[in-house]
Amino acid sequence: MTAKLILMSAGAAFLAACATAGDSYVMSEEAVTELAKYERTGELTNCLSLRDLNIDALDERTFLVRSGVNDYYLAELENSCLSVDRAFTRIQIDTFGSQLCEKEIVRVVDNTTGNTVGSCGMSKFERLVEKS
Repeated sequence: MTAKLILMSAGAAFLAACATAGDSYVMSEEAVTELAKYERTGELTNCLSLRDLNIDALDERTFLVRSGVNDYYLAELENSCLSVDRAFTRIQIDTFGSQLCEKEIVRVVDNTTGNTVGSCGMSKFERLVEKS
């Protein structure tokens, strides 16, 4: 019985270490610089209309999203979206609805070959306000 408890404790410690290791993301300097132009409001939304939606990948986990003319949002992904911030790639949204929502998968497509080179699930969107 003692051996089982020790193994269970070791397993729990291992899982905790893995979760901590996964949270070691540091935002890129480019993302920090770009986001310094905005104030975070803390207001979250699950979905944004696809109409006039523009997504700028600041790094593999940080997206600046413009909806319409002057509405800005921050999407901080839980996991990396590999290759999204590289030259000659684009984000492709494949959805049947008229909105992009949290947990929907977006694909990263190589503009030259048309091949999918990465994908990721979207996060909630935090409304930003441009600083004066």
